[in-house]
Amino acid sequence: KAVEDEDGNVQNTAIQSLKNIQTPQTIQLLRKLAKDRYPEEALAAISTLGEIDISEAIQVLLEVHRYSYEFDYLNEYKQKRITDLLRDDCVFPILCEALIKGNSNQQVEAAWALGVVGNPEAIELLGNALKSGDSRIRNKSARALGKIRNSKAIPVLIEHITDEEWRVRWSIASSFGLIADTQAIPAILQLCSDPH
Repeated sequence: KAVEDEDGNVQNTAIQSLKNIQTPQTIQLLRKLAKDRYPEEALAAISTLGEIDISEAIQVLLEVHRYSYEFDYLNEYKQKRITDLLRDDCVFPILCEALIKGNSNQQVEAAWALGVVGNPEAIELLGNALKSGDSRIRNKSARALGKIRNSKAIPVLIEHITDEEWRVRWSIASSFGLIADTQAIPAILQLCSDPH
């Protein structure tokens, strides 16, 4: 009942107290709370889940980032907090593993999250994801490489400027702009003459 209290402080404290009750039911409840609440309570549930099982917390976090609230300020707050949580040092290896071993939806979300994290160590991994048979994974990976804003991603992106999917080529062109390195100029010119 405390997690349903009308006072947000009571709700958050109740949610945080669940970390001491590590059962499968607790994990299910935290998953539900992360999806059913406003951002503060959702993020408290995810944070608490992270103290019990960080892999489970990341999975829920990647699912929750897609939710949209009625008010823009709630969405902005949620995205800022999600970004902060994703930049935690223990999250990077989990995202890398999700990009390699996850199902296609998990790989798409992991690529997006690696772009948010911005760690240049993900460049090679995202480059490998650009070879995926799923254009959604290739698209998110190309975008993530741009968000990392490291010139080491330019050769990786250049390798894929002839991708069959226009959205992937568009993301590559956009990423060249984010990275802003002159070594991309010939590839940008080639994309400018893209007949599609």
